[in-house]
Amino acid sequence: MNTTLRQKKVASLIKAELSRLLIEGIQDSTSGLITVTRVEMTPDLKTAHVYLSTFG
Repeated sequence: MNTTLRQKKVASLIKAELSRLLIEGIQDSTSGLITVTRVEMTPDLKTAHVYLSTFG
C-alpha cells in the first residue's frame, strides 16, 4: 500500500506533537527515555499507529 503525501504530513504533525508532550509534560526523571520512533496513518486518516522506543 502506498502512503499518500497527506498521510505523511499528518503523521509528521502527530509525531511532533506527541514528542513535544513527552518532553514538556509526561516524562519525568524516573520514567527513563521515551522516543516516538514512527507514526503511520490509515488511508482515511482516522487512526494513527504510534511506535515508541523506551530505555531505562
